[in-house]
Amino acid sequence: MSSNPAPARALQQLQDGNRRFVSNTVDVQQMVSSLRAEASALIGACQVVVLQHADVSLPAELLFDAALGQLKVLRYRDLAFDEALLLRVERALAATGAPLLLLLDCSTRGDAADAPAMQALGRLRERFAQVIEDDVLIVAGALWQPSTGTVKFFEAA
Repeated sequence: MSSNPAPARALQQLQDGNRRFVSNTVDVQQMVSSLRAEASALIGACQVVVLQHADVSLPAELLFDAALGQLKVLRYRDLAFDEALLLRVERALAATGAPLLLLLDCSTRGDAADAPAMQALGRLRERFAQVIEDDVLIVAGALWQPSTGTVKFFEAA
C-alpha cells in the first residue's frame, strides 16, 4: 500500500470525474466560467499523464471531468510502444511531476481489457519500476467504452 496519498488521490479524481461524465452531471457552464481563474494556476497543476489511444475520440478532460491543465495527454496508435513514445512519457512525467500515469485504451469488445493492453501496462510498470517502488508514481490502466462513456480501470496481469 502506498504511503504517498497523491497518486491514489489523482486516480480517485479520474474515477469520480468519469462518473460525473457518464451520469451527465458535468457542469459545463461552471467549467467555462472557471477557466479564467484557472488559467494562472495551470503551471505545475498537472496531476496525471494520460497515454491515450488515438481511437479514444473524446478529450480525456471531458471523460474525467478534469480542469484544463490537470491532465497531460500523449496519444499513441500501437500498444507496442516505441522508444520515442516512452521518452515522451518520461519527459512529461519529469516536467509535470504528475503522480499518476494512466494508459487509456479504447474497447468495443466489452468490459475486460484485452491481452495487448494488459501487456502494455505491464511494460510501462517495468519501465517505471523504480519510481513506482519509491512511492512517487502509480501506473494504472483504463478502458474507455464508447457505447456508454464509461471508463473501466484495470490492473496488469
